[in-house]
Amino acid sequence: MEKYLPILRNNPFFKGLSDNEILSILRCVNATVISKERDSYIFRAGDSTEVMGLVVSGCVLVIQEDLWGHRNILAKCHAGDFFENHMQQARGLS
Repeated sequence: MEKYLPILRNNPFFKGLSDNEILSILRCVNATVISKERDSYIFRAGDSTEVMGLVVSGCVLVIQEDLWGHRNILAKCHAGDFFENHMQQARGLS
């Protein structure tokens, strides 16, 4: 996780915290790094999850897809952005 500290330091959630405090929080929440191939899904609509995603490299598209395969891009998240909030908005939970 240490290699992601420059990105995490700039996230408003971790702003003002020391590196040790950030790493301590990550350990407490059992933070893990997941790598995905381009054009693969992290979550699908209707998936139940208790996790929150933070993009550390690349970008994540939050999309809504209809029965005919048409896609609407609801949000584009870059390194340093959380994407759970956008998923909740897509589900109409916010």
